Amino acid sequence: MSINIISALTVYDVTSNKLRLGIHRDGGYVINEAILSNTKKLVTLGYGGEDSFENDWYERTHTPIDIYDGTCHCGNICNKYSDLMGSTLNYYNINVGNQDNQKSLSDVLNNHPDVLLKVDIEGGEYSVFDNINFDYATGILIELHNLEQEANRQKIISLLQNEFKEFILFHVHANAYGGTFNLNGVEFPHTLEISLINKKLVSNISIDTATYPITGIDFSNNGGADILLPWVNTCQP
Repeated sequence: MSINIISALTVYDVTSNKLRLGIHRDGGYVINEAILSNTKKLVTLGYGGEDSFENDWYERTHTPIDIYDGTCHCGNICNKYSDLMGSTLNYYNINVGNQDNQKSLSDVLNNHPDVLLKVDIEGGEYSVFDNINFDYATGILIELHNLEQEANRQKIISLLQNEFKEFILFHVHANAYGGTFNLNGVEFPHTLEISLINKKLVSNISIDTATYPITGIDFSNNGGADILLPWVNTCQP
């Protein structure tokens, strides 16, 4: 049976309190306490100099952080934690992907147990996960771009059904910078942030009844009005 993008993006309550790490604008992401307490390493793909999430993560967990970005050099976080460079904090000036001049995601993760993966690579997210098994990760945070393209929406559906099949979607938020487009009568965001947790960390789930965005957790990326998501969980598979 075919499934559309709204059905594929069914959001679940996984009975773990949500919390936001990073600034109350572009750069902050929503995780939950189960991920926070069970993760032994953070891997960030795409950095762009905005490091508020990584700063918050380290201050809360003091676990290792690996950052990959071939488009810029490490800035504030490397200066702030200069004594940790090369040990707890590693910055790699290379992009992750499937091209000859990129590092593969398999090599980056290297089967490291209990890793949280954060991905914001401006469209590269649609191919970076191809043919990889990483069910040892605690969670995945991804910014999905260019959702007005049908091929990208279909790729998300495929990822959720295959590469991400051991994960549960527990939060969504639209990036206000991207605006919306009309998708079969629904105002759908061009750019969407999603948070997933490994099933092994979840004992009970139910369909989430929250209204998105969630007050006190979600904040507009650009400081203006946030994008409403009334379609969340209105059409389950």
